[in-house]
Amino acid sequence: MSSRRLRNRMGLAFSIAAGLLLAIGVIAFSARRLLVEYEGVQHTTQILIELDAVLSGVTDAETGQRGFIITADEQYLAPYLAASAATESHLETLRALTSDDPGRRQLLEALTPLVTEKFRELGETIQLRRDGAGDAAIQRIETGRGLRLMREIRSTVAAMKSQHRTLLIAQSRRHAEQAQQIFLALATVIFVTLLILLALIVETRRRAGEMRSTRDALQSQVVESEQTRSLLASLVRSAEDAVIGIRPDGHIVSWNPAAERMFGRIERDMAGRPIAAFLEDVGADVAAVLARVQSERTTEQIEIDHDGPHGRRARLLLTISPIRDIDQAVVGTSILGHDITARTQMEEALRRSEGTSRAFFESVSEGIVVVDPGGHIVRVNATAEEMFGYARDELIGQPIELLVPQRHRRSHVAHREAYMRAPRARSMGRGLDLAGVKKNGFEFPVEVSLSYVMTEEGTRAIAFVTDISERLAYQRAARQSDKLAALGTLSAGVAHEINNPIGIIISRVEVMMLEAADNTLAPEMRKDLEVILRQARRVATITQGLLSFARQSTGSRGPVALNRVVEDIVQLAQKDMSRSRVTVSTALGEGLPAISADANAIGQVLLNLLTNARNAMPDGGSITIETVLFDDGRSIRVAVRDTGCGIPPEVQPRIFDPFFTTRSDGTGLGLAISHGIMADHRGAIEVSSEPGKGTVFTLTFPVDAAIGS
Repeated sequence: MSSRRLRNRMGLAFSIAAGLLLAIGVIAFSARRLLVEYEGVQHTTQILIELDAVLSGVTDAETGQRGFIITADEQYLAPYLAASAATESHLETLRALTSDDPGRRQLLEALTPLVTEKFRELGETIQLRRDGAGDAAIQRIETGRGLRLMREIRSTVAAMKSQHRTLLIAQSRRHAEQAQQIFLALATVIFVTLLILLALIVETRRRAGEMRSTRDALQSQVVESEQTRSLLASLVRSAEDAVIGIRPDGHIVSWNPAAERMFGRIERDMAGRPIAAFLEDVGADVAAVLARVQSERTTEQIEIDHDGPHGRRARLLLTISPIRDIDQAVVGTSILGHDITARTQMEEALRRSEGTSRAFFESVSEGIVVVDPGGHIVRVNATAEEMFGYARDELIGQPIELLVPQRHRRSHVAHREAYMRAPRARSMGRGLDLAGVKKNGFEFPVEVSLSYVMTEEGTRAIAFVTDISERLAYQRAARQSDKLAALGTLSAGVAHEINNPIGIIISRVEVMMLEAADNTLAPEMRKDLEVILRQARRVATITQGLLSFARQSTGSRGPVALNRVVEDIVQLAQKDMSRSRVTVSTALGEGLPAISADANAIGQVLLNLLTNARNAMPDGGSITIETVLFDDGRSIRVAVRDTGCGIPPEVQPRIFDPFFTTRSDGTGLGLAISHGIMADHRGAIEVSSEPGKGTVFTLTFPVDAAIGS
């Protein structure tokens, strides 16, 4: 009996202690929350104070600025100078106070640039007043910029204060609620204590019945435990993964059928044997992991290659972990084996597929640029690197507008954003002349096709960029050739129709002037005849140029040594060049092969280029003619370089057009005829010029294999 009474008293004491501890815990928790709410109130109040200080500082600074603008007295700047330093300090305090709240931080980030811009505006007007430009400072104020900034600052501060006042009200309300809760908790302690006393009385009476119920429950748990053990054993035996159980003494206690299939050993051969028998088959790496798991009580995984039954080599994932009982005491170690051969093969196939995709990505002839929704470059291929002249590291992370000409960048941002909102595969800028810009600033024409792909990181826009410089050059050359051919046919007809009448006119005028040699004509009439004769000869010269331009073939061809033609033409033009104070020098390549050409026609081209170069240097200068073999011996290049005034960029596209000239006494046929002669020789004529520095005409001739040898 005394034993039972003692137990009852102990139970009662325990219940009372538990109730008191619970009450203390509730009160302590409530007190902690009350302290947190109090700190929140203080924190919000401090933010409101700092916001008022910022607004006050800006207002004081503006007041000081106005006083200084009006009086030019530096004493008025004291509020401005004090506010400049103090406001920044208040902003720093606000940054620290709002660092843990993104919403507050966002409003502060909106306020900071406004304050900075306001102080910059105040500083600019103050500096203008210091420099004596008081009217300019007042005009700057009258623009309303400072007023707008001040309104925006007040509006932003008001929004932040409104937000924090609302928060302060909520925090104060919660603070009051927490204080009330503490009071209620204290009252509850007394009430709960009374309830515990009552419960103890009831508990004492029900103890005997509960003990009987407990005994019955324990018996039921034993049955359930046996059933659970049987179920777990069944699950282990039917599992697809190998399950191996190891006792603390290192002997195998379980070996399921999946382990038999995976390692080729049956359960009766392995049960009770030391784990070393298994480790001999799987290797020293598994033994090391097992030892580490047993000593450190951790779970680890290891992948191994294992030769299973019938010589089948498999990739296995072994998970080794300690086995713990209900009290978390380690009672053994388990090894779970999972066959990951198929997964490994799939991963390897995926890696090979990705490697193939990367190879295709890098080897395509188009430049590929991949862009994220923000317009930043995330990937480029080697062709794009070469096309734009940037290294890959220089492009990754940069805005795509880096590759767009400066004049188009602002509009390109709007187009890009519109595309990212509704991406689709299409051509870019249909009907427009698109251009890219290289790292060195050089612009070049491009075609761009757009596509997109959805990834885990979001939408990715893909631009396929093609450099069409060569294609446009071919198209221009074709149009030029067609235009020259049509104009040549027309010129031939016109020249033939004009040539005979103009010859008769020249002959008749010359006869009239011979007959008037005895001064039988009036001086005015003789001057008129001279003008007629001079202009008729000019028309005859133009007619001869038209006939030369209209010829489809330049005459008979044979082996021609270009160096010899250059030397002959230089010798022919030397005296005329000397009179014009122009020096001609040559740099002729040695061992140049002969080409199949009309030497007279080639000489005509060189003579025309020399004449144009001389006309471009009225005050004298120098001309250099260079010949060189290039393109692995398949072509010869002749460069005629002068130090003249150069050709303006806007004129260069038209210099080969017939009748286009910038000289008052020119016919505009020389370069057109030269272009036709080079085309007839399957060659090319190109120009490179920089105004004020000179011009280089480059002639390119193909080397015929039979002639060259």
